[in-house]
Amino acid sequence: MMCPSTKKQILADSHTHSRNSFDGSASVRALYEGARRRGIRYLTVTDHYDCNELPAENLGKTQKASFAEISACAQGAPETVTVLSGMELGQPLQALAWAERLLAAEPCDFVLGSLHNLENFSDFYDLDYTAQPLEPLFDRYFSEMLDMIAWGNFDSLAHLSYPLRYLPDGFSQAAAYFKSGQDSVLRALAKAGKALEINTSGLRQRIGVTLPDADTVRRFRELGGELITLGSDAHTAEDVGAGIAEGVLIAAAAGFSQIAVYRNRKPELLPIE
Repeated sequence: MMCPSTKKQILADSHTHSRNSFDGSASVRALYEGARRRGIRYLTVTDHYDCNELPAENLGKTQKASFAEISACAQGAPETVTVLSGMELGQPLQALAWAERLLAAEPCDFVLGSLHNLENFSDFYDLDYTAQPLEPLFDRYFSEMLDMIAWGNFDSLAHLSYPLRYLPDGFSQAAAYFKSGQDSVLRALAKAGKALEINTSGLRQRIGVTLPDADTVRRFRELGGELITLGSDAHTAEDVGAGIAEGVLIAAAAGFSQIAVYRNRKPELLPIE
């Protein structure tokens, strides 16, 4: 479905976290106000659902609270900002029964698939990159990601280069190895008809580039990718929409003419002019 033109800027942020995420601080209403101030037209709230985290029952409580807050905000929001419901479904195959239970419990507009940690490993955020060879870890990361794509119950792949976000300085060889191994994931994602997220959080962090970077977005297009989503990965109201304009430019330079926003798990396409 084609949406009306947004006239040179895609004012959509499809990856944000409210206080219903363990690391979020803002109410959904505050996220909405942040979106309104930045001129964001489409705001999707995608709170964390890390399926492998215990106690898993807490995920259901998070879901009820998050979706109730999203619904209340969406009903009261002026038409200038469309508030959509989403989930960032983390490590779904590490606790598949919980992942599928969450997906069945509440209908939503959009599901991000993400992988923050390998099975039986800590989050890459907490990982000691100097304690082990990184190449085998990256191989496992790609393998788990391919399994997630084969499962397929998500809409867009979040921050593909997440492990590089926390890579210390001096690991350029490991970074090159990671980038050289991405093709299998990009190819599978394109074949499955899934979107690739341009996550702009890296522009606010030490890594200084989007996740994934512009070269990877271009490669996704070369391998047949057709759908791109944009997300600030904001955990505060102040970061809603941050870097989205830069993400649009990266998508356009890679050969994409549209950005996807999901409603009822279906992509609606915003043309890039």
